[in-house]
Amino acid sequence: KSNIDFKRRIKTFKKYPAIEGEIMFIDEYKNYKKENKYTLTKRHFYRSIVRDVMEKVSLSPKCIKRYPEELSDVQAQEIVLARALIMNPEIIIADEPFSILDISSQAKVINLLKNLVKEDNLSLLFIAHNLEVVRYIADRVIIMQNGKIIEEGSIKKVYKNPTHPYTKSLINSIPSLDNPLKIRNYKSNIPSEVNDFMNLGLSKKE
Repeated sequence: KSNIDFKRRIKTFKKYPAIEGEIMFIDEYKNYKKENKYTLTKRHFYRSIVRDVMEKVSLSPKCIKRYPEELSDVQAQEIVLARALIMNPEIIIADEPFSILDISSQAKVINLLKNLVKEDNLSLLFIAHNLEVVRYIADRVIIMQNGKIIEEGSIKKVYKNPTHPYTKSLINSIPSLDNPLKIRNYKSNIPSEVNDFMNLGLSKKE
């Protein structure tokens, strides 16, 4: 688990007293002391790492002493992401990370994830039901139905030329201003198993 972490939801750090303590409360933190050349005290050393990560996810230093209930939904998601990044993971698993966010807040977190993948050479496993978001954030996509993979490939290939009937139904269900009929036909085009499907967006590091 040293090179992988999960992007957990806000509930995972409700029990900690303040944001700084939540991010620092990681057993593996001792590994940092071996790998870095900091000469500061242990406390200052940890704080310097926490502040670096918070800056990376665009969080104000003022948030470091706040409690979870004092954060906005966006700040909460950024804190959760900071907690994952603190261990320098090679891959981040983001399972429906935008479910509690409004549209404008989603855009901010989406762009943050894309920038982290690009700048930090990360891989991102993005699990979502929103096909438009998957198309924007991922390089490759896996379509699942009833727990089984039915189609996979590059975003361009799958979205432009889907081969499985279920994938075609999902793609056709995306609302479009150019083709309002898609919206009216939404229910009739989707198989009854719609609640069982999962779309996995894969964003690979270079």
